[in-house]
Amino acid sequence: MQLNLNSLIDYLTDSSEGEVAIIDFTGLNLISKQNLFQFSIFDRDALGKTLHEIQSTPLETSKENIISKLIIIDHAYLLNTQEEQTEIFYVKDHVNLSTLNPLIGTISRVGEPRFFPVNEIYLKPSGLISDSKKGTEVEVLNSCTVAGLNSKAKPNIDEMKILNEAGISHYCYNLVLTSLMAAHKDFKILGLVVVENHNQLNTKLQKVNQ
Repeated sequence: MQLNLNSLIDYLTDSSEGEVAIIDFTGLNLISKQNLFQFSIFDRDALGKTLHEIQSTPLETSKENIISKLIIIDHAYLLNTQEEQTEIFYVKDHVNLSTLNPLIGTISRVGEPRFFPVNEIYLKPSGLISDSKKGTEVEVLNSCTVAGLNSKAKPNIDEMKILNEAGISHYCYNLVLTSLMAAHKDFKILGLVVVENHNQLNTKLQKVNQ
């Protein structure tokens, strides 16, 4: 089932306990919202400053006084080249295959570990997951496990097969590294990916490599 991204964000922000900030990499025409930060590519320094800004801004309307939840939105690509759908998925897990660690180098939290547990750092979007036991009919948002790749990488057929066999169905370029930075700062993360076909990436990569 395809969902409208703006409607989905409205639902998630309106139903959330406390204030939410949004970091978007899709470049799509999102409805202007307070606490919406848009980037074209992953930029560690710029994102570090943004996360610090989000976490440092006191909120008079929130019991927690600070924003502690992020919605991170990125494009992702299907490893199954036969699929031609464009759909929204929520991220349940990731594998960082970018060869990058955004926590290497100067970080704001001196003395904090650079390597930390990243199991279950992603939230599940309550109310948008089917519950077959209860027999409820809700608007279903499917989940996926994504591989975070280097910005110029595109897996070949053999690599896609290996990833699929490991239970990875999609890959992306910005969400995984951003999530690592955000999780290190104790943000609760809801990851969303706007999924396109593997073949739709060719034109975008050609522009990056020029």
